[in-house]
Amino acid sequence: RRQLAKVRKDGYSVMKSRQIQGVTNIAAPVRDQYGQVVAAVNVPHIARIDALQTPAIGDIRPMLLEVAGRISHRLGQQ
Repeated sequence: RRQLAKVRKDGYSVMKSRQIQGVTNIAAPVRDQYGQVVAAVNVPHIARIDALQTPAIGDIRPMLLEVAGRISHRLGQQ
């Protein structure tokens, strides 16, 4: 329940994968015209094993929220 309350407050979820080491999932809800959650957009954040830099979760979050918001808007969410 605490985790759902945090997702509702923050507007997104961050959770480490239980199946794949080094993967963190970042998800945002998609809402319909009634404000009900009908889907989610999920972006897997994969830790790199080489020396190249990975975008930070904080850099991905605004883009994810924008995409989920656009889809929600197309579904009638105001």
